[in-house]
Amino acid sequence: MPRLALVAILVAALNGGCAAIGLTLIGAGLGVGAGTATGYTMDGIAY
Repeated sequence: MPRLALVAILVAALNGGCAAIGLTLIGAGLGVGAGTATGYTMDGIAY
């Protein structure tokens, strides 16, 4: 497993409830649309 992926997983695990981390990881991997939708859901505001 690449070192960057391992660090990203570790950071996400340590910051369990942080919407910013989830939004950043998913936004970088899947694009702005998926990241924005995930951010709304993780923040508790789902439209």
